[in-house]
Amino acid sequence: RKDTGRINSSPVVTMPPIVKVPSGCISQIRLDARDTDGDTVRCRWASSNQSECGGVCNAFPNSTLNSDTCILTYYGGSSTGQFVVAIQVEDFARSEDIIPLSSVPLQFVVNVVSPSNASI
Repeated sequence: RKDTGRINSSPVVTMPPIVKVPSGCISQIRLDARDTDGDTVRCRWASSNQSECGGVCNAFPNSTLNSDTCILTYYGGSSTGQFVVAIQVEDFARSEDIIPLSSVPLQFVVNVVSPSNASI
């Protein structure tokens, strides 16, 4: 890296492979993304145009992703089942940068269950 003279360390995300949320309820899933270099970390949906999601792009309905906080919000719905989420976690030398230093794929399953079965 030109700004530090060191090799970049990619961001790391720690979370379980399956997350359970109740249907019909608003739920937030915090992606615990960290960067040991202290770089700005942002998250975005994986893109099929960049071959990042292996056919599971936009597979989690009724949800939004806050790219700055890496919080995935599920707005409920009546459907239950398992949904695959594909996200890219990226680090940036400065908060205003638009080209990441690195981009790490993250895929996990959200299990949407009826509220009576949602011991989360």
